[in-house]
Amino acid sequence: MSQQSIQEKYKLPASLKVVVKKDSLGGFTIKLPDYPGCITYAENIGEFIGVLNDMTLTYFNVPRKVAQKVDFLYVPRTKKIVVKEKKVKKDRLSSREFIPFTPYYA
Repeated sequence: MSQQSIQEKYKLPASLKVVVKKDSLGGFTIKLPDYPGCITYAENIGEFIGVLNDMTLTYFNVPRKVAQKVDFLYVPRTKKIVVKEKKVKKDRLSSREFIPFTPYYA
């Protein structure tokens, strides 16, 4: 089964709006605000992509056997992340700041 047919069959979105909150221990809470109840946690940045994709495919009821047969990933764009917070220095991010970004379908 091709990437396109999986995307069509399971009605997977072409892109996702993702909200990320870094906690004080270095982990990340990951939410898809457009999909109620779609929330997960990654222990570190290395787990982030895998956890994001697992959560998304689970939310859309894509069977694990099907997902494993195809190279299917939502990957964050790395062009620019804008953080709006008045009390944070320009070169530092708050550990409690939500950072929205939109990964694209690769």
